[in-house]
Amino acid sequence: MTAEVVTADVAIPLAEYGNPVWVRDLNPMSDGKFGGSVSSMRGAEATGWNVRRQFPHSFIANGQVVVRTTKDRFPLKVLSMAVLANELAKPTRPNVPASERFAALDLEKRVVRQVIRTLGL
Repeated sequence: MTAEVVTADVAIPLAEYGNPVWVRDLNPMSDGKFGGSVSSMRGAEATGWNVRRQFPHSFIANGQVVVRTTKDRFPLKVLSMAVLANELAKPTRPNVPASERFAALDLEKRVVRQVIRTLGL
């Protein structure tokens, strides 16, 4: 049996695993004052690398967490988490030993599962 880990240097959009939330108040008069902000949030809230935070001036459009790059309506930039391959490129990064331990544990579980399936236990 052969196991191979392939990484692609592609940013993971926040919407893919970040469970983004953005509450848009459709009634800016709800507090009795005229006008004001349409959204009570600073920006969309999402999880990136197991940390939940708000991304200022961002919002959700077509299921993606986006932010305007200019004062115009378009273009929109899709926000993403750190690129995994870049995070693990330097052995001195603090998350490299933990990711290596996780990869070894995950690989061991997968190999044991395949062996059990093959043996029919």
